[in-house]
Amino acid sequence: MLRWSWVAPLAADGRGRPAPGVWPQLTLASLLIVAGHTATFVVAARVAGCTAPLGELIALLMVVQIAAGIPLSVGGWGPREGIAAWAFAAAGLGAANGVTVATLYAVLMLAAVAPGAGLLLRDTVRRRRGRGHPDESRGPDPAPLTRRPAWREAERLVP
Repeated sequence: MLRWSWVAPLAADGRGRPAPGVWPQLTLASLLIVAGHTATFVVAARVAGCTAPLGELIALLMVVQIAAGIPLSVGGWGPREGIAAWAFAAAGLGAANGVTVATLYAVLMLAAVAPGAGLLLRDTVRRRRGRGHPDESRGPDPAPLTRRPAWREAERLVP
């Protein structure tokens, strides 16, 4: 008898999709994030003195964001500024303007995440000092609750 145990994990969890009720929330969160990045880039461009139309700035942002995802940088600096210089020069706005906008954008995004870094630092200090809520653990986080993996449950169903 041929056993199809390798199919069970694919049948149970291999779809690679979030649950149906998550899609609206995921879509809204993604749209808000893109809107935030777009607004930040437009503010950086206007502060740098760029007078390009909004549609052109959004197109330039998409090129700059793709370059920001290239994993070749020094502390996150490099490809974003280089591609911004190239893209702004190609659009007739000047390479120096592109570098200025990209740098301002990076600084604004760094400022945007600073409050979160402060909260993480505060939490770390609290844990080291042992202060906090009476319910708070002073040691490492406890092991997560374990449950039978979904592929084990599906394996039961496959003859």
